[in-house]
Amino acid sequence: MKTPNKILIACSFILPLLFGGWGGVGHKIINRNITKCFPSSMGYFSNWTGTLEAHASDADSRKGSRATDTIEYPRHFIDIENYSGWVANGWLPRSIDSARAIYGAPLVISEGTLPWATLKVVDSLTTLFKAKNYTQATLLAADLGHYVGDGHQPLHITANYDGAQTNQSGVHGRYETTMVGADSALIKQNMVVIPASYISDRVSFVFNYINDNHKYVDSVLIADKAGTLWASTGTFTTHLFEQASYKTASLIYTAWVDAGSPDITTAVDGEQNKIVDKKMTLSTFPNPFNPDVTIEFSVPENIAASNVNTNVSVYSPLGELVSTLADAPAVAGVNRLHFNGSHVSSGIYYVVLKSGAQSLTKKIVLMK
Repeated sequence: MKTPNKILIACSFILPLLFGGWGGVGHKIINRNITKCFPSSMGYFSNWTGTLEAHASDADSRKGSRATDTIEYPRHFIDIENYSGWVANGWLPRSIDSARAIYGAPLVISEGTLPWATLKVVDSLTTLFKAKNYTQATLLAADLGHYVGDGHQPLHITANYDGAQTNQSGVHGRYETTMVGADSALIKQNMVVIPASYISDRVSFVFNYINDNHKYVDSVLIADKAGTLWASTGTFTTHLFEQASYKTASLIYTAWVDAGSPDITTAVDGEQNKIVDKKMTLSTFPNPFNPDVTIEFSVPENIAASNVNTNVSVYSPLGELVSTLADAPAVAGVNRLHFNGSHVSSGIYYVVLKSGAQSLTKKIVLMK
């Protein structure tokens, strides 16, 4: 959702928000159906279903204010009518560097980076598959489902995203949250499972569905004015949901094939069977990074039960505190945080995780 919200870090350090591209309910529906679309060769990945659903709105939870968040916030939308090339001939630059060169970085941030962010996640997912790092891969796949879902929400690909241009303030919430929440059972009941396919041209694939889905914008606005949102849009909304699951599954499948179709049963350090035990774990990705790095850590139940605080901080090589990302009562399980290095210089930094008597350190490298 494009309404600004504040990142809330407490306990697990990420509190799921109620609203997002398809609302909390909609994104869960999309992500839960992803594994149903996988081909038989990816049958083992069916055990990702619960994680993909549980983390379907992580990307929304990371968002800050549109006025201040230039990294995560723009990843959830693109106001394509504000790109002159799209207005003239339906064309958008295929790389974000080209978009910045043509339109300037401020406009690209202001009007959204959704398709380019989606493609970047697919590239990162391919890298994780190659490394057989399936724990991080499944969490990144959940993010991918979120961004693809946003690309199938018509009001996330239009400048008139909340009806300001047509005197329909609040249409965004009425469509993606109120309607979907009320009719979620019908959406799930009528969704068709479409088998994933290998995508030979990822770039065209993503930009094509962005262009294709824009045609539904006027239909949503007309239905909202008539007060017939579900009656008028239910059929194509259900279609958009099933397409989002299918297209996410296809991009995950493509990343896996491009990584060499690695055998999940030989994951590095037993990632596919990772269970929180008596020791904490700490990992980061991507690393090197620019400017965002995801910090994933697990806290065992025995530490969480002791009611001690878990502190996650970033330090310079000289031991100077750069940022405290979390300092709250420990919660058992896998947690994720994000550090943005846009305000510091390139170089080596250290992530330090402390909880009770245990402490872990991970080196990260910022390369601008």
